[in-house]
Amino acid sequence: MKNGAIHLRVNIRNSFTILWGAIGESRVFTLYHNEIYLMKGSGVWYIDKALDGGFREGSTYEICGEPWTFIKDLLHRVITHVAYTDKLTILYGQYFDGIDPYKIAYYARLSGIRYGDIKRNVRIIRAFKSEDYIAALDKIRRIDTTLILIDPYLHPYTTNKRRLFGEISAKIHLLSRGEKTVIIFNRLNSYGYPMGGHFHRHIPSEIVSLRKMGDYLEVKLLKSNDKPSKTFLVDLRTEDGLIQHTLLDWMVG
Repeated sequence: MKNGAIHLRVNIRNSFTILWGAIGESRVFTLYHNEIYLMKGSGVWYIDKALDGGFREGSTYEICGEPWTFIKDLLHRVITHVAYTDKLTILYGQYFDGIDPYKIAYYARLSGIRYGDIKRNVRIIRAFKSEDYIAALDKIRRIDTTLILIDPYLHPYTTNKRRLFGEISAKIHLLSRGEKTVIIFNRLNSYGYPMGGHFHRHIPSEIVSLRKMGDYLEVKLLKSNDKPSKTFLVDLRTEDGLIQHTLLDWMVG
């Protein structure tokens, strides 16, 4: 989209959408249920498709999936896109890996964005054990930026301290009740659900699950407060190859 370009779109919910921005940037105002929401694209087209446009400002979202290496790569694309226009605080539960600045620079170059514009908008907090992550969740409640929480249950899961799942979930729940936009990147458990237990899955407004199977990606909207579930497949060899789409309508019974 060129600078200053404006696009008006009417969708099936009798709402209107206005998009504008420079290369690598898109913002959306959506009128829904008589309220106007500001939305921000993720920078990944199939995530935006699952979410009907992107992240609604002030809501909590979760991107989960496998393999984790694939999810981490997507994470860098989302950081590049969101941090181009917004201040961003990242809380990363980790051992050895972390945010790769070379990947950020690579995706910025692909999008025509200056790396310096992203770097000055990003603050990273690293947590190397469960107690650090829990303390950091309290700290970032006072920070007025978009929040990205990465691998929040890594440490209690790998150290067999799953009793801490509830404490971490409770603090994420407090974050979600504020006016911040919160984006969670999470692993899947052995049952194919986001790690953290049942309480955690009640926190996000919308959950998108991504499963990479060879050259294909299954994209599934696992949960939404205002949309029906949906599942579609993407051919990753072309990155724009939507090869199957199935819409699961609301069940009435």
